[in-house]
Amino acid sequence: DEARAFKRSVGDPKASHNCWAAVDPGGRALCSDDGEPSGTAGRPMKAVLEAEGLCGCSVVVTRYFGGIKLGSGGLVRAYSGCVEAIVAEVNWESVVARVRLQVSGVPPTSIARLFQFGVGERYGAELLGEIGFGEGGRADAILAVAASRAGELEGDLLALERGGVAVEPLGAEEMIL
Repeated sequence: DEARAFKRSVGDPKASHNCWAAVDPGGRALCSDDGEPSGTAGRPMKAVLEAEGLCGCSVVVTRYFGGIKLGSGGLVRAYSGCVEAIVAEVNWESVVARVRLQVSGVPPTSIARLFQFGVGERYGAELLGEIGFGEGGRADAILAVAASRAGELEGDLLALERGGVAVEPLGAEEMIL
């Protein structure tokens, strides 16, 4: 529905064809030939997006008929070529699903490790805010880590001191890289 709405917002109703292709964030792809011969516009456009591994995006190619017939092969080359040019020109951003973890009760002897987990490269985690200190000098912090690495990081955090460290997921978010 978002792709169709995008097509309506950028397409020209006076044009002969407003063909589109889209791949949603989950990787499901849709397309439309918008009156061009079947498989000559939308599918080649969609194939370019999929070949590049792109998701969460839509493209619209508007064509005004000028009297020259391109034939099926010419249409495929024209529409896919437009999308290839778009893909090459855009400054793409990656979106990564992250999980925020509340870590509490880290003993004073392990605070350096907590800091390393939050700023080191091993997990690609990020320390959100400052490390706080509570009873007996025990540390508390919030870390954000890619969802795919959260279980591994949580295991290493819990191993800092058996039974003394608690890790609680606070929720998920998306981060643009």
